Amino acid sequence: MFSCFKQKSLDGKLQGLGVGWITTFANAVIFIGITSVASLLPVGASAQEAIIEEVVVTGSRIQRANLTQPNPVYTLDAEDIKLSGELSVIDLIDDLPQLFLSADGAESDFFTQDGLDNSPGLAKLDLRGLGSNRTLVLVDGKRHVSGQAGSAAVDVGSIPSAFIERVEVLTGGASSIYGADAVSGVVNFIMKDQYEGTEIDFSGGFADEGAGEELQISFTHGQNFFDDRLNVMFNVTARRREDIMYKDRSWAEDSGVAGIQGQNWRKFFQNADTLPAGASLGSPISMIDGSGNCVAAIAGTNPILVSRACNARSSAIQRNLRFGLTAPSGLFSIALAEDITAAVPERATSFPLFHTAGDLADLAPGTPFMDFDGNGVDDCEQSFVGQFGLWIGGCSVIDRNGSLRPFNPGLVDGDVNFDAVGSDGSPQSGADDQTFDPLVEHYSFNTRIRFEAIPQYLSLFADIKYVKAETRTRGGTISFEDTINIAIDNPFVPAEMQTLMNDILALNPQFANTAQYFMSRDPEDIHNSGEYERETFRVVAGIEGEFLESWTWELAFNYGKTEEDAREQRLLVDRYLASLDAVL
Repeated sequence: MFSCFKQKSLDGKLQGLGVGWITTFANAVIFIGITSVASLLPVGASAQEAIIEEVVVTGSRIQRANLTQPNPVYTLDAEDIKLSGELSVIDLIDDLPQLFLSADGAESDFFTQDGLDNSPGLAKLDLRGLGSNRTLVLVDGKRHVSGQAGSAAVDVGSIPSAFIERVEVLTGGASSIYGADAVSGVVNFIMKDQYEGTEIDFSGGFADEGAGEELQISFTHGQNFFDDRLNVMFNVTARRREDIMYKDRSWAEDSGVAGIQGQNWRKFFQNADTLPAGASLGSPISMIDGSGNCVAAIAGTNPILVSRACNARSSAIQRNLRFGLTAPSGLFSIALAEDITAAVPERATSFPLFHTAGDLADLAPGTPFMDFDGNGVDDCEQSFVGQFGLWIGGCSVIDRNGSLRPFNPGLVDGDVNFDAVGSDGSPQSGADDQTFDPLVEHYSFNTRIRFEAIPQYLSLFADIKYVKAETRTRGGTISFEDTINIAIDNPFVPAEMQTLMNDILALNPQFANTAQYFMSRDPEDIHNSGEYERETFRVVAGIEGEFLESWTWELAFNYGKTEEDAREQRLLVDRYLASLDAVL
């Protein structure tokens, strides 16, 4: 691309001519720019007033004082970064209002099915909440290679804080200068040109509740040569942050993360309530009559329960929200056939009718049912799912000691989604072994070289970077298995369930070829875990100079490359189904 521009102020005091040439190829950019500024002074300014410091401001290649920049620019200098005590620069930058939706290494830890958006451990800036792909990140005004395949987002965690002179955030007028990837603005990291000395930084942090310890070691050295015409500086940084699991926090363990129960359990009958005739677990307590009054839905309901239901909000924020139709250790039921009254029974489909005490009229006298607590009540009648007697879920759960007992439904919401507070069900969010904050290891090497070949007229520069980052994360359950068919000869079925099935078939042999077990289980022992390894290499080299006192020019080569190796644990469905058909 070739461009030529000329601008002139109304008072004739600011004028310039620039010529630019850009060629893009295979992750590399070459840029030549020439700029001139005749004067920045208002009309009538004196010669003494001309002594001002000039900097190159983000959003323009014209040199001017920061206060004269027409677009709003927020500047964060090296002293601010150092005094903050933050180990990563993004932890400081994302405190700015315009960048508050930025994601650090923990907040970018999420799981998707296509792998493209997987970004655990990446630190990505997001101006105005328009997305990291619309936030342009520059280093010394030059573009930086992205930190993720298929995305333009830069991992700012790869930028060494020891080299940063200042950070400029431009939130207006950037897309007209840089293109569509700067719609929300530009964040420009201005690096130090000269550094002499040695700095060793040892930083760390820990949480009061344990886990998530963070440690960083940084070594920076710079030295001048050839009468201070050559400056070489380099930085080596190693950082490690331990992971935090949901079980590591008292407010998150045992599915303690608060969520919204779509229908407030207080509006429905619970197991602990005294149920009037005609009521059942999960049925509504109240209703609105023709006059708009909240009254009992069933005659004879305890007034205290009616008051509870009428005064309750339609939904509630609850901790320990769980699914009422599945359990981590398995929720069991028995299905004898698709239709037990059929002349020729057929095998039940994936949405079976459970065998309950209600079937006994159509079965041989003395046929037992699931009553593993021995209270004479069908286990299915003691849970909300079991009372439906069909579709999904089950009636009995395997306890930690391996024995069967009735499923504890918790505080149900009366909805077909079977959301419950407490219960034996699987947690809706924050499984104990799920990663709240991923483990991150980060190693980087950066070097900057500046050489004045002809002082004030010709300089050579080079920046070289290598970064290796490793992230390990562990997600929630890998699938939702609500109706798993298990053959009656499976040797891993609990002995109590096998005995019950044998007793049923002994009295009802017509179901010998159709009977099966059904189980609902969210396998918490199989997680959406992932290991991500990224290597970033970037080199910028070029020459720059001045002539005729007010003209500047630059020729630069910019090359960057990021490689990512992602290993994610997924469920192999064919192997999973084959394992269910186990024999000894």
